[in-house]
Amino acid sequence: MRQVSIMIVGLVTAVLCATAQGRLVFVPGEFTNLQEAVDSLATGDTIYVTAPYLSGYGNRDVTADGKGIVFQSGLGAAGVTIDCQGNPGDEHRAFIFDSGEDSLTVIDGFRIVNGYADTGGAIYINRTAPTIRNSVFEDNYASLGGAIGGYQGAPTIDSCTFIDNEAYRGGAIDGLGRPVIRASRFTRNHAASRGGAVSDVHGAIVSDCMFDENTGGGAVFDLVGGSARLQRCVFARNESGGLSVVYGYQSMQVERCTFYGNAYGMQALGDTYVVPRNTMIVFNRGDAAFCSITDSVTILLNYCNVYGNVRNYYGCIADNLGEDGNISADPMFCDTAAMDLTLLSSSACATGGAGGVPIGAYGVGCTPTSIVDDPAGLPQAFELQQNFPNPFNPATTIGFSVPIRTHVSVAVYNILGERVAVLFDQTAPAGSYEVTWDGTASASGVYLYRLTAGDIVDTRKMLLLK
Repeated sequence: MRQVSIMIVGLVTAVLCATAQGRLVFVPGEFTNLQEAVDSLATGDTIYVTAPYLSGYGNRDVTADGKGIVFQSGLGAAGVTIDCQGNPGDEHRAFIFDSGEDSLTVIDGFRIVNGYADTGGAIYINRTAPTIRNSVFEDNYASLGGAIGGYQGAPTIDSCTFIDNEAYRGGAIDGLGRPVIRASRFTRNHAASRGGAVSDVHGAIVSDCMFDENTGGGAVFDLVGGSARLQRCVFARNESGGLSVVYGYQSMQVERCTFYGNAYGMQALGDTYVVPRNTMIVFNRGDAAFCSITDSVTILLNYCNVYGNVRNYYGCIADNLGEDGNISADPMFCDTAAMDLTLLSSSACATGGAGGVPIGAYGVGCTPTSIVDDPAGLPQAFELQQNFPNPFNPATTIGFSVPIRTHVSVAVYNILGERVAVLFDQTAPAGSYEVTWDGTASASGVYLYRLTAGDIVDTRKMLLLK
């Protein structure tokens, strides 16, 4: 009875908040399907979905008609499934954004499955910039972009999971211009041609993402034209390699990334200029750690670790060892069998990056709590960082900083507000810390983690996805 009461209170609160900002309608309820609701709404309005499963007419091939409408799951992250029921003889996807939609058009908390289309199996984006967050894309297919595809779209994709999508090119994503992709996971996607996970995106900013076990032409392939940045990303056990950079880059920055156990580490061809910094390329199985197919490639390693590949400092990076802080050392991961790529405190990578930061996407781990050295001095403010990876299964790491000695608590709560774990509860000197939560015994869903330090309270969300 208590759970039902809490859900009702939360629903009423959501209604009141949305009403203050715009109209809120329910599907099912006032409208029977998504398209019917869109047709009656305007920018600033919200469609609140309370059914766990949507399919059929009006719930697929939905167009926003240029309106900044929020499509909100009322059942939490990935809590509402949209089944497109597409197939080769009857093509359908979930959403079509081709009428000037911007970041005010939001997809939040859906699981989209069984899309089938020529471009963008689940979502088609043409010169628009919607926001897509807290969603899962699974078992979708397209020739270009198994889950999301289009032309020069610039979406923000946040805290999403792409799993088992398939395409001829771009198993999960293809054909975008300047997308922002963060805190997302791409796993077991496949492309027949190239880009097992992502292909043909221009000027992308990709941060805190995991690319693992994708197949076909590199996990991320064909990052074409303009400047692009990869930050704190992991490329692990991809069948056809980690990163392939192709043609016409002004520059490509790779900062604090980890390439582990792929068919090859990184590959480049065409007129490309790649600058990996604080990055490790280790234990990849292919011909070389970095493969340059043409002579018109400039590769500048800075504070990188290249180790355990078939050939390490070879080819266009042959002269990099010992220069600009580059090393060749066992990274000393905590547990590769469990894909825990955090570092032992004794690893040369723990403080081997520029300015003493870690090399690779993760810092020191292996124990419930560990202090991360801050060579630039003590933190200047209280900070609770977004957990990584997110979504995760079963474990994730949470970083936080305190500028003064104080009592600190970090605890995990479910969406009902019930505490499920205490990760840190002690007096801590000023510094930066990391704690790990293992959600093996917890159910899939959204969890909150809260930092309490003196009068400071900060809370963030994370998604456990099994």
